[in-house]
Amino acid sequence: MAGLHATNQLPTEAESVSFAPGDKIEARFGGGAEYYPGTIGFVHTDAKLCDIMYDDGDGESGVPFALIRKKEVPKKNEPAPNDPGSSFTIGTEVEVRGFKGGWRPGTITVVREEGSFDVALADGTTEKGVPPTLVRLKEEGESKAADQPATSSTATSANTSAETGSVDAEVAAALQLPATTRKEKELKEELSLLVKAQERQQRTVEKNNKNIQSLKTKIAELEVTFGAAGTG
Repeated sequence: MAGLHATNQLPTEAESVSFAPGDKIEARFGGGAEYYPGTIGFVHTDAKLCDIMYDDGDGESGVPFALIRKKEVPKKNEPAPNDPGSSFTIGTEVEVRGFKGGWRPGTITVVREEGSFDVALADGTTEKGVPPTLVRLKEEGESKAADQPATSSTATSANTSAETGSVDAEVAAALQLPATTRKEKELKEELSLLVKAQERQQRTVEKNNKNIQSLKTKIAELEVTFGAAGTG
């Protein structure tokens, strides 16, 4: 995943809404039309900008308030339907997905009202406010290793999509498959997050390419100007 991405798009009008670090939100990555779930990491109050870590592991800095909306969270004692983490309790042995990939074993130490967790990892560190989409039961992680041949083609398709900048037919078909078990729902959700991250990354690449082309044009114009001055 790419690191923090700064957007240059500014709000068109003052926003009265306020945000705080740790808030669960949805934001329009790169100023696009689609909202993606994430967590506020830092708030630049005077500038009305936020730094955001998205649930799929990507990040973005300097996001205007106008591109952010607060995410609705379940009321106390009312877990979200189909939430894979709604049954996790303090002491549950889990695995946490890192923002750069990979799963790390740990134990849940805090269950927050909005559905996130604090997890004491086996390496001695603690992850706070981990969304349920990045947590799975330790037993499920072990069983997935045995299922690797069945899921490898899907993972390959996701990687291929990231390289080509488009979602191929196999990945699109996988996203349309019905998910009946908890494990299938988790795998489908992971694939969906990967696809969305790839789409955002592609938009960033296209934006950077345009900026590069613009700079090349300006450099060429300067060379012509300086060349004309030299001959004169």
